[in-house]
Amino acid sequence: MRTQSSQRYVPLLLKILISLTFLYFVIRRVELAPLLENLAHLNLGFALTAFAVMTCGGVAGSLSWYYVICSSNMNLKFLSVLRLYWRGMLLNSAMPSNIGGDVYKGWALSRNSNVSVADAASTLIVDRVLNFSLLIMIGVISLSLVHGAWLWTFAVTLFFVLMFVGLSLLAFKLKDIPVGSNRFILFFGSLLSLYQRPQCFFRTIIAAALAQFLKIGCHFFVIRALALNIDAAVIWYIIPLFGVLSALPVSVGGLGLRESAAVLIATPTGCVTEDLVALSLAGHLLFLLVNLLGVFAFVRSASAQEGDRA
Repeated sequence: MRTQSSQRYVPLLLKILISLTFLYFVIRRVELAPLLENLAHLNLGFALTAFAVMTCGGVAGSLSWYYVICSSNMNLKFLSVLRLYWRGMLLNSAMPSNIGGDVYKGWALSRNSNVSVADAASTLIVDRVLNFSLLIMIGVISLSLVHGAWLWTFAVTLFFVLMFVGLSLLAFKLKDIPVGSNRFILFFGSLLSLYQRPQCFFRTIIAAALAQFLKIGCHFFVIRALALNIDAAVIWYIIPLFGVLSALPVSVGGLGLRESAAVLIATPTGCVTEDLVALSLAGHLLFLLVNLLGVFAFVRSASAQEGDRA
């Protein structure tokens, strides 16, 4: 039993080791004095603006999940979804991977809406895939535009349009198959429901796109807050790159991976290495601080449960 219990910590220890290894690489390549100097001259006004914009991005992200939930005929108010979303984000910050928060959100959603865990998990997967696809699309198209690669811009845009159209056709192809007869269809029921409700689909797309634009755009104010020598145009493809690296389940929240990537791409992007590393660290710290708002959601939930018992 002890052996099995110990084995559960092996992946976590490996992630910590990988993060520390990459951080060691970063420390060897950058000077720490400029990083500390930028922090000492922090512009509080721009920092608070970045916090507010990132928070609005979180609200938009919860709204996209809410529309996916609505398309699946789950009767929940937006404020309830918002609290679930932020509690999950808080757990994502407290745990070494993003899976923990999603597990909690799936469990809490199934309990609050009286649906199966599979149906609740389906809404999370659809929302995650949609937001992640938009993040990658923004990054690749921005990179193409910055470098004047119009053909690549057109090709990437066409690819994502065809992908969404293909998923739509697949959804309508499968909609006549009884859900209970196929576990695959049952698990991705939210995707089918979303495509079968165009109004919810377009609202979800708009909310998810707004969430990604706000979460990326807030880094413009991070640059101003720390007086970093970084062209604001590059954040539209650098931040998506950092987001993809953070999503990889090989490190602790992407720590070390993002900063190593910053070291490697600083010269090609025309950025100062220390400034780009500072942007990565400050952006992640901002993400963690915004997620701490989930504490209020947990307090609100605990107060509501106490009221119900009384």
